[in-house]
Amino acid sequence: MLLLPPDELLNPFFSKLHAMLQKKLPLIAIFGGSFNPIHNGHLGVADIVLEEMPTTDIYFVPCGQPVHRAAFNTSSTKRLEMIRLAIKNNPHYHLSTYEIDSPDPSYTIETLRHFRKQFPLHPLAFIMGMDTFARLDTAWGNDWHHLLDYVHLLIVPRRGDAKELSQTLKKYVRLHLISKQKLHEDLHGGILFLSTYPPEASSTDIRKKLALHQDVSTLLPKMVYNHVQRTGIYHNHDKTRKTPSTDSRNLREHES
Repeated sequence: MLLLPPDELLNPFFSKLHAMLQKKLPLIAIFGGSFNPIHNGHLGVADIVLEEMPTTDIYFVPCGQPVHRAAFNTSSTKRLEMIRLAIKNNPHYHLSTYEIDSPDPSYTIETLRHFRKQFPLHPLAFIMGMDTFARLDTAWGNDWHHLLDYVHLLIVPRRGDAKELSQTLKKYVRLHLISKQKLHEDLHGGILFLSTYPPEASSTDIRKKLALHQDVSTLLPKMVYNHVQRTGIYHNHDKTRKTPSTDSRNLREHES
């Protein structure tokens, strides 16, 4: 409990801070990706997080300039519009344009620092697929050591995950594994593995099917599917602009 002198409580800032610290603030989960397009697999992950932790607010953070792959062939404006359509009816789902608005390449660690500054008193969690987590110590450079300085890690299982964790990651898990209760009580520093598998879907496969005019109605949220059909966003191409990067720091699994 934060105890403040009565005169300081007259200051609106201290009064607000005092009120916030008297109650448990909701967990905020950060969900990054290309969302090109957002699909039922993405919403399935968010739904699982919300089902297991009902008080959570989830921020969808579409990648701006990827550092590890060719530039997106779909404009940021179009991707943002599809995300807005997909999440508009769930009050727990929010859209962050932080990476889209940034002139710099999208590094996850910078995004996590941004959210920690924006929500200094909230517990924060970063949603990560098990396939990405299994490569954390080999593909993320040195940044992975600092992830838990800002957030918890929420690990989502993927069907077909067969790669065994390295000894380094096994020790990392043993040191930081926490319960759902602690995930809400502590601001950062823990790892929690979710148990429910999300629906299978791939943005890459969806784009290929759309380019061939194949049916994807079961893979996309209804409003996104209608929007894609009406605008023909992916019907004429699936080639990316060639701007390769050799920088492997802080990789992010955008295509899922």
